[in-house]
Amino acid sequence: KNVGLSYDSSRVILAVGSWWYQPNSQGMREFISKTWPRIIEMIPEAKLLIAGKGSEAFSHAGVETLGFVDDLAQVYRGAALSLAPANYGAGSQLKIVNSLEHGRIIIGPTYLKREHENGFPPDSVISTNQLAEQICEILLNASERHRRESEIIEFTRLQSWDVLGLKVADWLRRLQIESLDSNRVPSDFLRRHSN
Repeated sequence: KNVGLSYDSSRVILAVGSWWYQPNSQGMREFISKTWPRIIEMIPEAKLLIAGKGSEAFSHAGVETLGFVDDLAQVYRGAALSLAPANYGAGSQLKIVNSLEHGRIIIGPTYLKREHENGFPPDSVISTNQLAEQICEILLNASERHRRESEIIEFTRLQSWDVLGLKVADWLRRLQIESLDSNRVPSDFLRRHSN
């Protein structure tokens, strides 16, 4: 992925999800009714972009709905941060991994705190009961936002399939060298999978 820092002047909050899923849609409705007016009051030029199936249901002033987007790279490029509005649900939220993969901080209500255990970089996944204030702080402080994005980009680079694949290939090479039984890991397998 061609991941870069957000634009200094970006005031775009991006929310990506399946909006037919009740925890997402209910969280977004609550965000738009309670939090969004406070953000617009503090930063009138702020913009909320909502992408994903069912996003059209969230028509509101300062909100742009995109529906399903085939390639989100350009949408993430223009965003300053990502929003995960759900207050409940099951499993891990894929939107968090997608946001981090694109080098963006993700913020949401305190429910998001359960994602802190996944080893993400500090301050990359923010759970708060002061959403409006925290979002505005991130939007207005580009240098701090860029510091966090740089950490996220480095973290995701180290977690990429290319890097992890090299680690596995190296492990297999060491296994072959250390193994007394050379038939355990065929050398032609290692040659095919080491590049």
